[in-house]
Amino acid sequence: MGKKSKQKPKKEKYEQETNINMKKNENYNKEKKLKKKANKKAEIEKEEKEEDNKKKLLRKIYKVKYLEVYVGNEECRDGVEIFRENGEKLDPFDDEAPLYYGDFGFKVDIDTGKILNWSDEKLYAKVNMRVMDTGFYNYLDKDNNKIYEDEGYAPSFLGLSPGEDICFETDVDGYILGWKEENIKEQIIEYLREFLLGESEIDKMFTNKLY
Repeated sequence: MGKKSKQKPKKEKYEQETNINMKKNENYNKEKKLKKKANKKAEIEKEEKEEDNKKKLLRKIYKVKYLEVYVGNEECRDGVEIFRENGEKLDPFDDEAPLYYGDFGFKVDIDTGKILNWSDEKLYAKVNMRVMDTGFYNYLDKDNNKIYEDEGYAPSFLGLSPGEDICFETDVDGYILGWKEENIKEQIIEYLREFLLGESEIDKMFTNKLY
């Protein structure tokens, strides 16, 4: 009889401890599930936010209207030739010569390839300039809000030798020859998508359906 009375409390204690441990496990599993659910929700919200930001940036990129180019190098004038309509060559330091606002620079309408503020006279230009890493490039929307700015080597769509040269010719009204034929606007958009979004060609093919 004495033996049985001593074992009963031990059994009850064991059952109590077992129940407590089970309760702890249940609470732990419940908390684990809640935490996993919260993490999943946060991950989905993060992905949705990133996708939303990407769409906003894409819409911004597709609003690009102007490209400003500036090369801070006085010696660069040797790479620019300005002519009157009759073929007479102008001194590049002449005040009449376009493409100069201090040093070499211009602002082009990306839709048309026309250089803004062109001379009222009938002048055309031949540009073959070694830029190296002295260039500055601003991409603007129609309200001149900056979408992207870059500096250093020239982007590939401005020259025959990507990264180093700016090379083009204009007609007498300041339009860059071959701009539309070579789809320069599309090249600029691809350039911005690559640098601002880091998109692969597959990404571009997919998002092209949206724009």
